[in-house]
Amino acid sequence: MRLSHCRHAETGRFTLIELLVVIAIIAILASLLLPALAAAKDKGNQALCVGNIRQCHTALIMYIDENDQRFPWPAAGWQCVPGADPASVITDPWVFWPAQFAHYAGGQYEPNALPRKKVTVPEVFQCPANPLSKQTMSYHLVDYTRWITLGFRACLWRRAFHLSQIKRPENKWGFQDTNHPALGDNRSLLTASKCSVWYEAGHAASCPNGLDVKTTHAWMVPHRMGVNISFLSGNVAWMNGNEAWAKYSISPWPNDPLKY
Repeated sequence: MRLSHCRHAETGRFTLIELLVVIAIIAILASLLLPALAAAKDKGNQALCVGNIRQCHTALIMYIDENDQRFPWPAAGWQCVPGADPASVITDPWVFWPAQFAHYAGGQYEPNALPRKKVTVPEVFQCPANPLSKQTMSYHLVDYTRWITLGFRACLWRRAFHLSQIKRPENKWGFQDTNHPALGDNRSLLTASKCSVWYEAGHAASCPNGLDVKTTHAWMVPHRMGVNISFLSGNVAWMNGNEAWAKYSISPWPNDPLKY
């Protein structure tokens, strides 16, 4: 009876080989599941980003409705109106679209805050997939509680266009992924996940290690080698980085709201 009991106890144990097989199976399953989970997370963040861009567009429409059907132009800073010299005098502090749109999207602009003017940045001014969204920022003597990673086209916020002047709004870019709210062009769009004006060969400060994304097309973007872009009609689309570069560089329609 005792011998039989001992044999039963021994056969109930896992051998080292059996444990290694189980661990190997778990590792294989994890290697299959983790990419799928990562892809699902990416798609979820992209969907959240699209939703935020739509809310930014709603804030724009509310601003236009309350401002004689006109797009914004800076209350202070770089002021450029139709027909004026684009190289207008730049003064500090800059009070431009993030401060002007903030209260329409759940944020707040505090012009009397100390030691500097302050913008409480709403979450909808951010892309959740962009690592810069975890930071705060200061720009031209204004403090921002969040880094703004959804931008508005510079050609729209630097001129007081009337809504009726916009031609083919379904083709004109509005809000987009960005690394900085003041740029609003391809410099910020196609390096949206990296804080830099532009990565261009020959400019040491903005081109570490000789990297030139305009040549390599190794876009620094948050959504599967692409970006989210809205149109002034209200539609939002994902666009591959190469497609965005080609359309911005070759086709004129994303750039000039008054033409094409």
